[in-house]
Amino acid sequence: MARSENYSPESMATDLPTADSVKFQAFRAFRVAHPKLLEANARLMNLLRYPTGANAILVMGPTGVGKTTLAERVTRQIETACADEMRADLGFKPVIRLPVPARAGNQISWRDLFVRSLDALEEPGADRKDPFVRQANIDRTQFKSVDAARRAFEIAADHRHLRFIVLDEAQHLASTAAGATLVQQLDLVKSLSDAIEATFVLVGTYGLAPMLDLNAQLGRRCEDVQFGRYRADNSVDWQAFASVVNTFQGRLPVEAVTLVDLLDYLYAATAGCVGVLKRWLDRALIDAMLGTGEVDLACLDRTRTRQAAVAQAAVEIIDGERTVADCRLGDDEVRALLGMPGAGAAPVEGVGDKGGRTKVAKKPGRPQPGRRKPTADRVGVG
Repeated sequence: MARSENYSPESMATDLPTADSVKFQAFRAFRVAHPKLLEANARLMNLLRYPTGANAILVMGPTGVGKTTLAERVTRQIETACADEMRADLGFKPVIRLPVPARAGNQISWRDLFVRSLDALEEPGADRKDPFVRQANIDRTQFKSVDAARRAFEIAADHRHLRFIVLDEAQHLASTAAGATLVQQLDLVKSLSDAIEATFVLVGTYGLAPMLDLNAQLGRRCEDVQFGRYRADNSVDWQAFASVVNTFQGRLPVEAVTLVDLLDYLYAATAGCVGVLKRWLDRALIDAMLGTGEVDLACLDRTRTRQAAVAQAAVEIIDGERTVADCRLGDDEVRALLGMPGAGAAPVEGVGDKGGRTKVAKKPGRPQPGRRKPTADRVGVG
């Protein structure tokens, strides 16, 4: 039977001889700078280096594609770029990175997130911060409120001259609710960004995609970075995935089957996501070190992720990619919405084309700009 993600490399490494344990930890720590990672890294760093007024940058991709690796990499690059300033001002903290925890009932606790941010800023006594002046008529419990925690965070961020806040697993912000509540979540991010003059980097799955299409005001204050999988139907992607596999092969500290000969097998079990592949090879290496000493096909079969989990991931990836695509109108559609001539969009059936201009067909559920819903006014004589 195939073993799942619960087959933990960390729990097994302690059973290895010291020399093997060192080799395993070295392989586990290895990260390959593959093309998709470098492309997303370059776009994100350009947006951070040359800000254009965006409050938030949404970094989206499938589960297991390497988003956390990207978040860690960008955080280190920011700290490296600011090293001289940090040495000159020991209180300067240019960036913090922290996960957005999933909560029971999908209710994100912003107070908890603010306290975690204070911890990341290395604020002493963050869980006991009281931003209010100590006066007898002030309730001593009010520092436990969201507003009090936010105020404490804003003061600390200003003191530390914080510039960037990287939130990993940020799809948990979007999963709390839909509609107006989702708008409120991003409104809060925008408000915080304005208050502390820092840019938020929201790193997560395609669960962030609904934030791209909330409203015009929020849309223009957000940028997005796509960190996609390697696609089997793209020859460039396929060759790049093969190159990643070869790179990992060269780093394995034990004998192994020629992995590139199993490319179809490896791709089908990872959906083209490098992070999933890397964790699989971590498990396979432990299995080999505790067993035959070789990463062979039987070892890979024992340690691969369950096919049902891979199938579910594939469904979520395809749905996410479609959602992102649906959030992007084509040039012709935008031109038609603006009433510009020459827009080659399909006309709306049954609607005239006054002035020779074609009206664009809208997606179901979205009224045309300027056109009121039929139920907006009462009809008939009361």
